Amino acid sequence: MTKFFLVVLVTGASGYLAIHCIRLLLRKGYRVRGTVRDLKNRLKIQPLENLEGSDRLELVYAELQDAQSWIDAVDGCDYILHMASPCEVVASSSIIDDAVQGTLNVLKAAAQCPKVKKVVLTSSCGAVNEGVQEKKRIFDENDWTNLDCNKVLPYHRSKTMAEKAAWNFVNKHLHFKLTVLNPGLVVGPLLQNFKGASVIGYFMDFTMIMYPSLSIAVVDVDDVAEAHLRAMLYPESDGERILITSCTLSFKQIAKILRKEFGPKGYFVPKLQVPYILLRVYSIFSAKGRSALQVYGHEEYFDNSKAKRLLKMNFKDPRQALIDMTYDMIARGMLPRKGELAQRNAKRSSRKL
Repeated sequence: MTKFFLVVLVTGASGYLAIHCIRLLLRKGYRVRGTVRDLKNRLKIQPLENLEGSDRLELVYAELQDAQSWIDAVDGCDYILHMASPCEVVASSSIIDDAVQGTLNVLKAAAQCPKVKKVVLTSSCGAVNEGVQEKKRIFDENDWTNLDCNKVLPYHRSKTMAEKAAWNFVNKHLHFKLTVLNPGLVVGPLLQNFKGASVIGYFMDFTMIMYPSLSIAVVDVDDVAEAHLRAMLYPESDGERILITSCTLSFKQIAKILRKEFGPKGYFVPKLQVPYILLRVYSIFSAKGRSALQVYGHEEYFDNSKAKRLLKMNFKDPRQALIDMTYDMIARGMLPRKGELAQRNAKRSSRKL
């Protein structure tokens, strides 16, 4: 069947990554059905309607805990990219139920729709590397977050439990295939006007006056969108769990990248690393501090060879994507304009959107 007649359901359509995936699907000629929680929220709907090819985009209501809404949304679809999930990194335990039950509701709806060929689930590196003791380690797809560790945050616990629930479910329902993608921190240009949970702002808005000794896996948003398309299409990825990361950057490296670009423009980007003892004191009063303390000094790397082998991915260096994302956050008013950027329209991302 020609792709012009294929319908791809993208859940959580107004999310940062989802809108990039929708844009790519539309550019490739697919029909897309996107789910949102509020069809009247113009702040979230307008960027989707502004996409090139949006005449092939249908937006429908769906809520993670509303099982019937997913039956309606899935009906008639050929593929599903399931991205809708609570995204607060420091959050209450209620997001675990939302993530797990929401994933199961989507999969149960897919099981009732014989037309569905494949589901691609967006998980996270946070379902791979949390709750481990080693301070320096290379992770691969055989690794799982240690749910027995009581220091694992609700967000990472929700991602892990939702993914495990998905694998358990599809083992009993074989008419469609499942691929799970586990990206790191996704960075790059913004297509919508809300900040989400990006860590980049912490370096630019005085949230951090000193950075902790942390590292994080980073990946360009264009690569993650491309990986979703390829996972949808490539049978080699059926039944596979695949890490989607470009490289690991320390907070020291991220600060250096941003300081070199934005320091001369009037922005304060932290230069010093916070001592462990100060972070320990801060953690008494701050959930973010407690989160950082748990992985202080860790160097965590991820083996992306499976993505290169099965999805033929050639990952970009994400350093420019960090800069592009920050310029977009300034241009959209998510970060204050300073120095020369306050005197003129702020520069947008360097890449063509």
